[in-house]
Amino acid sequence: MATILLAPLQASAQSEPEAASQGELISLVSAVRLALENSPVLKSSSEKITQANAQIRMAYGMLLPFVRAQGSYSRADEEIKFNMGGFADLAQLAMANCATWDEVSMGPRPGLCDQERNTGSGSSSSSARVIQELNNFDASLTIGMSLLNARTFPLIKNIYTGKEMAILAADFTAEQLAFAVAQLYFGAATAQNAVGILTENLATAQRHRELTEIRFKNGVALQNERVRADMSVVQASSSLEQARLALDLVFRSLALLMGRQPDETFRVEDAPATPWQGIEGMVLPADELGRRKDLLMLDKSALIAERSVTDVWMKFVPTLAGAWTFSASSNKGFADRYTQWRAIISLNWSLFEGGTRLAEIDEAKARVRAARYDRDAALLRAQTELEQARSAILTARVDLKTAADIRRLAEENLALVEVQYKAGVAPQTTLIDAQSQQIAARFGELRAGLQLGLAEVSFARAAGRLDSREFR
Repeated sequence: MATILLAPLQASAQSEPEAASQGELISLVSAVRLALENSPVLKSSSEKITQANAQIRMAYGMLLPFVRAQGSYSRADEEIKFNMGGFADLAQLAMANCATWDEVSMGPRPGLCDQERNTGSGSSSSSARVIQELNNFDASLTIGMSLLNARTFPLIKNIYTGKEMAILAADFTAEQLAFAVAQLYFGAATAQNAVGILTENLATAQRHRELTEIRFKNGVALQNERVRADMSVVQASSSLEQARLALDLVFRSLALLMGRQPDETFRVEDAPATPWQGIEGMVLPADELGRRKDLLMLDKSALIAERSVTDVWMKFVPTLAGAWTFSASSNKGFADRYTQWRAIISLNWSLFEGGTRLAEIDEAKARVRAARYDRDAALLRAQTELEQARSAILTARVDLKTAADIRRLAEENLALVEVQYKAGVAPQTTLIDAQSQQIAARFGELRAGLQLGLAEVSFARAAGRLDSREFR
């Protein structure tokens, strides 16, 4: 960000920005807090935590009984009856064959053949039974539950771990957002200071042009000095305009990140203070990096992978379920009753599936090893990032001290040259060169301060100390 903002300004100078000199002063901590409060990305992350809580309730629902009710109505095109036949019907059927009974082939003659055949209808014959009415109403109620399902337990554990990962992901996203806001804030402070330096530079160029005009009228300055003074004013004005455009861009971006309108006016601190000054000298515990959110998420991923192995083994365990069903119908049917119930205990045990489960176990174990290797690789990257951030802080401190010394010497040189120029001893080119050196030195010090602040923030993030909750 600093390179983008300062690239067109390296040959220019300072003062107070006009637009940024008005409005509310927002500190770095306040800017981060506003961004965290208004970020739609963080709100989305919080909804993922809500989803994880709902998944936990769903998982426990698998262990609790279920109740299901069902009802139906149907109308048939006609009523169907069926005569089941009673004892009298069977006797008449047997006596009908007595005339053709062959004792040699069919055995002894039945005693019914010696009785008088009853041809009457009456009660000796059963009545027809309705097995399908025109209008049929049916209803059922089923209560059941899983009595044994060993896969449920690793599943529930993984859902809890998934919730922990959702929380870590939300915290990690918040840290990334806080880091992005800090970068942009330092960029805004740099742009604000740059506009101030270049405003001052323009005023200096205009005063120099006025002095040149006076010297020209007195016959001391030449015409080309007047042209050079005009060129200095044009260059200073152009640099200031570019700086104001850059300032407007970075302030609009920062406003959007904080959840404000892009045209809203506010100011930032000229020298932002961070809570992490001197953090590079901190002696971190050996397991400090293990507290980084990204590494913790990889730990959780490895844990889920390990449970996936257990889940495959649980497929070898049989499942047991029980259910009780009560049903009612407006049609008695063959059972000659309107209601009935039954209890069911079911056992499901898959003994062999072609060796696919053993292959699944090998695959799950490979995922566990891969997750552990990913975590080790991430730890190495974190250690490298931490050492680079520590080196960046030390380098930035040296650069800042050097830039401050150069700026001090450049200001002393400019003061001497201005005295010499007014006395007519130093030429105009020497004065312009001294002014350019002083402006460049001030920008160098400004950039060095920015780089130091960003390096401290980067070290805090690399060390896992950029806790977004400190800003809320």
